[in-house]
Amino acid sequence: MLQIGQIGHGRWGKNIAQTLIEDIGGVHVRIATTPAQTKRLLKEPLDAVIIATPGSTHAKIALPFIKRGIPTYIEKPLATSLSDAKQLQQAAKNSGASIFVGHIHLYNPAYLKAKELAAKAGRIHTLYLEGMNNGPIRDDMSALWDWSPHDVSMAIDLLGKQPTKVQAWGHKVLRPRTDLYDMVHLKLSFGKAATAYITNGWLSARKFRWANFIGTKDTIIFDDLADKKVALYKGVGPRVTGAKATERQPTISYPRYSNKSPLEIELRAFLRSVKAGEQPATDIKHAMQVMTILDAAERSMKLDGKLITI
Repeated sequence: MLQIGQIGHGRWGKNIAQTLIEDIGGVHVRIATTPAQTKRLLKEPLDAVIIATPGSTHAKIALPFIKRGIPTYIEKPLATSLSDAKQLQQAAKNSGASIFVGHIHLYNPAYLKAKELAAKAGRIHTLYLEGMNNGPIRDDMSALWDWSPHDVSMAIDLLGKQPTKVQAWGHKVLRPRTDLYDMVHLKLSFGKAATAYITNGWLSARKFRWANFIGTKDTIIFDDLADKKVALYKGVGPRVTGAKATERQPTISYPRYSNKSPLEIELRAFLRSVKAGEQPATDIKHAMQVMTILDAAERSMKLDGKLITI
């Protein structure tokens, strides 16, 4: 039986522990919710550790476990600064510990179906991704670090590459004298290949979590809050002859996908990486790509949308 240490037992931490114990099994989870309990866990013979604390604490809490060589699962974001993320990456390189980051949508069956369809949709040239809600409003990080990791992660996973340029704009409505942006808008440029537009924030009256992947042949919509989360639009968009555009009516279908829990799929992938060394989709390499983009976006926002090359 795997011995798993878990630091943090809030709303999401409880979901993680419950999924491990009740849905997956074969693990013994030891939960720490105080600094003293966390220090005691550091002395225990653990097979792996899970960090499910507020985002701003991830790097500080994870670092000593990584230095010990313990496989470490860190909820998104990996950290709230690129310098802290690089420190974790270097510690993992020194100790041999693996780092798994909780970019959960890369394990979402509906997203994976949308990705599968996108591979057949011609060249994906435009992505629109939106994640918003009425809260929760964080005091330790902005909406950029709280919400945008999801959409940035999906964009680079779907396109299979890193953007070359980043622009971002942020709105500080509630606390204008801080860096706690309430709403953020990102533009990721992948050269001539594609452009991704991302909107995130916690001031929306309604919750949204959807993405629109537009290809030269088809368009795919992934809407995580819909009953039918994946929609395929074939023949969408006009026929263009010279300067003339003729509208077409698309054929719409709703492909099936697994109804398995994304969290369970994600945690099973983490356990496989611990037991068998399987390379996960959300390893430290992918997480550092996300962190590099978020860092560039934050710098761009502070300069009122200045174009940042990465």
